[in-house]
Amino acid sequence: MFPAKKYKASQAYVSRLNGEVAALNTKVKGLDSNVNVLTAQNNDLNGKLQSCLTSAEDLRKKNERIEGAINDQVSAMQNVKTKMSNGLGKYADQGAEVTYKDGMVHVSLPNQLLFKSGSSNLSKTGKDALSSVASVLNESPDNRVIVMGHTDSTAHKGYKDNWSLSTERANSVVRILNKDYNVDPARLISSGRSKYVPVAENTTSEGRQKNNRVEIILAADMTKLWEIPEGS
Repeated sequence: MFPAKKYKASQAYVSRLNGEVAALNTKVKGLDSNVNVLTAQNNDLNGKLQSCLTSAEDLRKKNERIEGAINDQVSAMQNVKTKMSNGLGKYADQGAEVTYKDGMVHVSLPNQLLFKSGSSNLSKTGKDALSSVASVLNESPDNRVIVMGHTDSTAHKGYKDNWSLSTERANSVVRILNKDYNVDPARLISSGRSKYVPVAENTTSEGRQKNNRVEIILAADMTKLWEIPEGS
């Protein structure tokens, strides 16, 4: 027969092994549970990562479309500038100037080309020059048109102040553009800057002539850029 002492020792050993196995099984179950949790977290993070990557790609594509639209606008405005320069070329020696700055076309027309001194009534030459301007405006119907009157520092009879004179000169230009040359009035903005935005010193007659001017600014309608739908 198997000795009792050895039998008990064997039983104790088996019992201890069973305990260790049970402990290991518990640890395995715990590890399996941790693996399941980590797997779920990993899947969740992968889903979020994929969502971020998709959003980033959509944003990249939209930025490309916006940049393309901006480049198209820049090209269109530079084309407008070229047409305006050509249309007003015959008035260049009288001080008409066309420039492109900050995405906008700036047309500067000296008052001696448009008006008599101290007057807001357009001359025939002025109306002819505005005909060339209006022709380009009507070919570019999406551009807003801002007309700004400027004066020198000299007070002029018949007007309360130079604010009144500069504003009325701008109004005269706007009226002609609309009534005589059919420029859409919804596009036209009239304003007067008086003597406060000089481009030369008012101490000389040459400087005062430069300061007496009407600026016509063509600005592209950029609101369409924000109409580009997400993911389109």
